[in-house]
Amino acid sequence: MQKSFYRFIESVKGPRFRPLANKIYADTKFPKQSSDYEEISTYLEMNLDYIDDIAEFDDLWDRYSNLGTHLQKVVPNYFPEGV
Repeated sequence: MQKSFYRFIESVKGPRFRPLANKIYADTKFPKQSSDYEEISTYLEMNLDYIDDIAEFDDLWDRYSNLGTHLQKVVPNYFPEGV
């Protein structure tokens, strides 16, 4: 099982993605346990605080999903159950 998107975003570095990451950290209603694209993207699209961040979210999601795919091939237990 892949770690949640929230756990991934905790490791985000760089000025381009930092504003989105900070909003997510501060959002107590963000689906922190989710790794489901539809659930997270719908949440962001329905929340006006994120309206300017959708392009950054899409880029981050690509990195997140590619990281999980790559790591599962290289290190099969990188994303242990429950993380």
